[in-house]
Amino acid sequence: MTTRLLPGDPDRLGGYWLAGRLGSCFDAYDSGGRRFVIKRARGRAPSVAPHCVARVVESGPGYVVSEFVQGPSLREAVAHAGPYAGDRLHRLAVALATALVAIHDAGAAHRHLGPDSLLLGPEGPKVTGVGTARTQGPAPEVFTDSEAGAPADVFSWGATVLFAATGRDPFAAESLGELMHAVLTVDPDVGDLPEPLRSMAARALAKRPEDRPTARELLIGLTGSAEPAVGAHLAAEIRPPEDLPGPRPLGEVAEQVYQELPPEQQSALPELLLRMREPGRLPLAEVEDEPVVAALTEAGLLVRRSIAVPPSDRPEGRLVAVADDSIGPVSPALFHAWPRLRSWSEDVTPFRRRKLVRRAMVAGLAACVAMVLAVTAVTVRQGAERRHETAETVARTVAARAESLRSADPRTAMKLSVAAWRLAPVPEARNALQRSLGQTDLGAFTDPGQSGGAAYRLADDGKSLLKQRSDQVEVWDLSTERRTAEHRLPVPADAWTSLTGDGRVYAAGDEAAVRVWNLESGAEIEGEWPGGKPALHGRGELVSVSNGFRTRLYRAGGDAGGGGGPLLDVTDRAITTSPDGRWAAVSSVTGEVVVWDLDRRRRLYARTTRPSVSTMRIEYPPTTAFSPDGRLLVIGGGEGGLVLHTVTGEPAATLSLAERRTGVWGPLVFSPDGRYLLEPLEPEEVDPVTRARSGPVTDAPSLRPPEQPQPDEPEIGQEVRLWEVREGRLLGTFPARKATGDFAFSADGRALRYTAEGGRVLSLDVSDVLTESPRQETVALSATTQSAYAPAQRLLSPDGRIAAIGAESSTRLYDVEARRPLGDLPVAGELSFDARGRLLAVAGEPATTVWDVDTRERVAEVPTGQVFAVALSPDGELLATSGDGGLRLWSVPEGRQVKGPLDTTRTPLAFTPDGRRLFAGDDVVELATGTVKETGGGSTIATAFSPDSRWGAFITDADFFFVWELSTWPKRPVMKASGYGTGIRFSPDGKLIAMTGEYTSLWDAATLHEISRVPLGQDVADVAFSADGTRLIGLLKDGTVRESPVDPSMAAKAVCAKAGGALDEEGWKRLFPETPYPGGMCS
Repeated sequence: MTTRLLPGDPDRLGGYWLAGRLGSCFDAYDSGGRRFVIKRARGRAPSVAPHCVARVVESGPGYVVSEFVQGPSLREAVAHAGPYAGDRLHRLAVALATALVAIHDAGAAHRHLGPDSLLLGPEGPKVTGVGTARTQGPAPEVFTDSEAGAPADVFSWGATVLFAATGRDPFAAESLGELMHAVLTVDPDVGDLPEPLRSMAARALAKRPEDRPTARELLIGLTGSAEPAVGAHLAAEIRPPEDLPGPRPLGEVAEQVYQELPPEQQSALPELLLRMREPGRLPLAEVEDEPVVAALTEAGLLVRRSIAVPPSDRPEGRLVAVADDSIGPVSPALFHAWPRLRSWSEDVTPFRRRKLVRRAMVAGLAACVAMVLAVTAVTVRQGAERRHETAETVARTVAARAESLRSADPRTAMKLSVAAWRLAPVPEARNALQRSLGQTDLGAFTDPGQSGGAAYRLADDGKSLLKQRSDQVEVWDLSTERRTAEHRLPVPADAWTSLTGDGRVYAAGDEAAVRVWNLESGAEIEGEWPGGKPALHGRGELVSVSNGFRTRLYRAGGDAGGGGGPLLDVTDRAITTSPDGRWAAVSSVTGEVVVWDLDRRRRLYARTTRPSVSTMRIEYPPTTAFSPDGRLLVIGGGEGGLVLHTVTGEPAATLSLAERRTGVWGPLVFSPDGRYLLEPLEPEEVDPVTRARSGPVTDAPSLRPPEQPQPDEPEIGQEVRLWEVREGRLLGTFPARKATGDFAFSADGRALRYTAEGGRVLSLDVSDVLTESPRQETVALSATTQSAYAPAQRLLSPDGRIAAIGAESSTRLYDVEARRPLGDLPVAGELSFDARGRLLAVAGEPATTVWDVDTRERVAEVPTGQVFAVALSPDGELLATSGDGGLRLWSVPEGRQVKGPLDTTRTPLAFTPDGRRLFAGDDVVELATGTVKETGGGSTIATAFSPDSRWGAFITDADFFFVWELSTWPKRPVMKASGYGTGIRFSPDGKLIAMTGEYTSLWDAATLHEISRVPLGQDVADVAFSADGTRLIGLLKDGTVRESPVDPSMAAKAVCAKAGGALDEEGWKRLFPETPYPGGMCS
């Protein structure tokens, strides 16, 4: 937690104001209100890749500035929620190993890794304190005067993992002598760790440094990969305990206090605080608004000031400071951390005017008039500038408020982002707009009476939620968030339950019997059914009961003990019925699905698919689902998904559904109109790389070693996929965090709802992919997958018009603008477009072929031999290739070599737009002379050039982003920014740069300042601007093509439509009572 600064602590270091202490560090804010951590250090911090490591922002004289990780330390999390186990412990160990690999790759060592230096943030765990440790961790070599480097970090890794698993420090001691003895002589008990952690921790805790594994060996043993990006993907799922969020931002605390003040105290607050700004304090005798001061003091925002004095010993102790008779902000950082106070500080004209008037009254009427006229004249001259500055300040305040509401009230956050942009086009507003575009959360319902022991069921129509706790059953309307029914029903505590699709009929059963109730009246529906697990079908007309391996299907209201008996009675089979109760599908573990006409009690036909087989070699029946009108039947099994016409059994479509791997399986759910199908994915089916937030793109389906322990109770649907049924198209993949098993569409089919832990129902916006002309499209996955070690090529043409996706032996072309496939080329390999996107080069063996994209005709075949990189010149006349024999240049029309081999094999290859130079990784080739020069810029990952060839942008493996003015090449770059990326493009006018990596971001090319993040999703393989520069197009790893407006006016219009209009005046006044309602935000 953040504590007050101590007497003698500075208020400011460089461009950062200190708000308090975080242990041995400082909690700090810059002038724009962004939060950082500062720690004093003797030297400059190393440049470390941001894989599970807090990014260093600045390394100043005597201090290091790092990103602020909003979350508790590992020690605090364990103390609060207990030790880690299973999959969570494994991922935590991966995070620590990943961070050490990144640190050691930078030629550095942490030297004080432990439970206090690992913070659990909202985007995953991050190690802090790189390059700032003044003391060394307890490795044996620390106590034997040996050098403590990377092996000491590995020793600390073992100790930290053991702490996470047990909640105890393995070398706990009360004195330095006891600690030294323990570290040098005691072998900690690692028996509480599962394999492979047990053996790895034992090796890491070896007394001799040479007996310990390296950090990379730890990473390989945990993930099967040596790449820290893979480890970062796996570790990204670790989150802090939900009720342990970490130290709140100072501005957020201040805003909450402000919102809780009555209106008259809110009005008095600006002048009170601004009077304190320049001297930093206000004499207690001059305090007029005592209730306001009391509220701020209680919240820790105002404090009695103290003065440092020379230390002196007193009977009470050592005196280092005395209190004076004044009060002031807890630190000057408050004026920067709180957006609302920043806006008051920048608009102080009214307060200056009052001060002048008061002075004028003392000096006399003449002086008063003169001074007021002078102030008025200055105000008139500066009026336009002041209004502009005020608008920008208010816009920043509104944008900050939007971000603070993003989780709790998503729709209001979206509306505020539009308001911020309409007020003034500041970067904060543009970033808020882009975040609103990418926001899938539409809102959340939380049971206000949520408590342990309650069970929840979501109705199939997504309109209502049933809660059952003991014999108390409640029904909640999710649209009004009101309880619509409450009954006490004789339900056994351990009963199985079921709910009809419309939420009106409820069944509960145990081993003795099944009983059914109408929830509108609370009356029990007559009928006798055997004991077992019930399932209601349709609107309650049918009831199935499963007991052991036997399942029986009955008409509701019928008598199981007499009169007709069950409609179906099966063993080792699962039953699904159509919503109208007319049809039934009976599936068995052999993969056979039999379809029945229940009205006539007649078998129609059977279809067989390969059954799903779990990792434990258990076979499961195919999953089945009927469309709302009963006309279509989907069968999912080991061979994907088959869509049938229910009556005839004729195929209607095929879907590439995932094969289930455990007995826990979320249901397939149709949209209300039957056009779309929701498929929850099991954790084993979600590629850890696909879920990643950072790192290079790869096709590896899974990098988890076979011996890694599995979660005891895997969550259902950590991600869900959405399919267009008739065409078999995958529309998108969406997160469903902490889902508990029930999924449904909203009534209009434009949102997904699912139950989540804590008595919640969460809603996801999927409207963007359900439009008649979808804003995202997917190329068939079956055509894009190669293997875990040979990722398929994915490339967009420079204007974003064409997507090329390589498979094992072909390359599929896709027209992004027209949303249609163009066809396949019968070759596969490294890809390169010319500047117009009309020609595509595909590297092969023994030749590289060049193709006309529109006609898909081969226009040239160049005998390049086997190469691992290709590039077409802007005009398509030259082909550059890099292979074992060096760099070569070829004439495309003539099909012959014209230069080479040149003395470089570096990649990637990229021509400048004017065709004068070719960049090969860190080398540059002057095409006129063929000379090769080394840039010395570091290993290059991606390269891009401005359309006028004046500027070049480069991402390096040191996680820096450089921009060079090419006319002064090879002098030092003119700009440099820290940022991890895998791809980069200039906009058509050269004013913007788009970079992909752990997220897609938009940068100002002139200043190299990040403007905003762009919601293209995770794992963007390539990115391009549209020809007019208003949209950014992303080609994702899974073949999805997505686009997002980067023109703010277009973005504001899209957000307005998504949020359902602008914020009304009442809502505005509730949030900003002192600011006039702007109006016209969505007009």
